[in-house]
Amino acid sequence: SRCDSCFVLITGVVPMAPRDVRKFALGLNRGIEKASTSAEVLMIAQRRLHDFSGINAACVFRRIVTLGGLPQGDEQLREFVGQVPVMFQKDHRSKDVASAMTSLSKLQTRGMLSKEQSHLTFAELCKAGMTKVDGFNAQQLSNTMWA
Repeated sequence: SRCDSCFVLITGVVPMAPRDVRKFALGLNRGIEKASTSAEVLMIAQRRLHDFSGINAACVFRRIVTLGGLPQGDEQLREFVGQVPVMFQKDHRSKDVASAMTSLSKLQTRGMLSKEQSHLTFAELCKAGMTKVDGFNAQQLSNTMWA
């Protein structure tokens, strides 16, 4: 459309269709899932942060928990967690919000995040979840309540 043409001329960025965005996000997740250490996961996340959406943030949290986490107060983890609310403003599904909340809670209970930081991010994820509350199934609601 004419509006899209103006956007491309001004920004130099070609907008992706929603299906293309989802495919791109899933491609990023495959790279995250291949990482063998939590530090490697965060390195990938920091390198591609500008491309991340909610689905990618949830994947990073899940992978860090699976790999055993990071030392308490890890600066890269704190920086990443601080960016998460912005990622969920771009694009998210109820499943991604529930997954991110559950994994964020696990990171906090295992001492990898301070209560203050996890509570701030959790509050932002709650706001994101409120916009998709009708899309939550019973399992996602249960996981969110547990978190």
